[in-house]
Amino acid sequence: GRGDYLVKVIQKLPREIRSRLSLENDEHAYGAADILDICRRAGVPMVFDNHHHVVREKLATHDDPSIARFVKLAAQTWPDPSWQLVHLSNGLESIHDERHSQLIADFPKAYRKVPWVEVEAKGKEEAIYHLRTRLK
Repeated sequence: GRGDYLVKVIQKLPREIRSRLSLENDEHAYGAADILDICRRAGVPMVFDNHHHVVREKLATHDDPSIARFVKLAAQTWPDPSWQLVHLSNGLESIHDERHSQLIADFPKAYRKVPWVEVEAKGKEEAIYHLRTRLK
C-alpha cells in the first residue's frame, strides 16, 4: 500500500536527508497509527499532532487516552526521547474544526512532560504567552 511505498522512498534517501526527516499524522491521508508504523519501519521520528488526531478520530476531548498512548509511542521513534517534538493546535470554532484557532484553549495533559511542543495557532506568540502564564 501507500505506507509500504513511502517507507521504500524514505529508505532510498541519502542519510543526510533521512537524518533531518520526521513525519506527522494528519486528518486525511495518514492517521497516527499509520504514521507510527511508517516511522518505525523507515527509522524516522514521528511528530504527533493532537488536533489532526482529534479531528480524524472524532474524539470528544484532547485528553482521550489514545493521545497519551501515541505521545508515548511517538517518543520511542526519536533517537533521543529528549528531542521529541509534538504539534499543538485547537480547532477554530469547535474541537473538530480543521482550521486552527487563534489561541490554545485545550492543552492535552499528555503533553505536559513532552520536551518540545510546537504551537500551531494563528496568534502564535500570544498563544504561547497565554499558555506559559496558564501552565506555570
